[in-house]
Amino acid sequence: MPPKRPIVKSSISTAKRPRTVISSGITKSAASSSVTTQQPTNHSNASNTNNQLREEFIALLSSPQHKRRGISNSALKTHFGDARYQQLVPIINELTRESRLNMSKMGEEVHFSLLSSEEATKLAGLDASSKMVYQVIEAAGNKGIWTVDIRVQTNIQQTTLTKIFKVRLFES
Repeated sequence: MPPKRPIVKSSISTAKRPRTVISSGITKSAASSSVTTQQPTNHSNASNTNNQLREEFIALLSSPQHKRRGISNSALKTHFGDARYQQLVPIINELTRESRLNMSKMGEEVHFSLLSSEEATKLAGLDASSKMVYQVIEAAGNKGIWTVDIRVQTNIQQTTLTKIFKVRLFES
């Protein structure tokens, strides 16, 4: 005797269902199994615009007035406008991943500054906490800095700070 199968009731409506994108240029109707293709769109203009925006952002951060202290978030909004400012988010994320961008808080405002390629290679393998500690130590210069001061400035727990000192910063 064959195994019993459960009875499934289906309530299929006749309304059109939305199409889902399978991959670039191919869509599939949710109601049927038909697949249609669309002409691929030209993404080179968007890519070109992003590259131009990236270059303008880097040039702005490299300018003499923003080289030392960086540029504030509000100044970026003013310079680029709301629409272009929104397009900066992936560029900022990419530069941060590459360790080329430093973000610091001065008062209530976030400031962005561009790091040199030498500094970027120093910070390349470090996580966010280690980068913060390294930057605080670098800012202290040849004066030196107490561990307590690093903890206060970075707001990192003492146990995590000790691990950063032992493992990440002093391994070489």
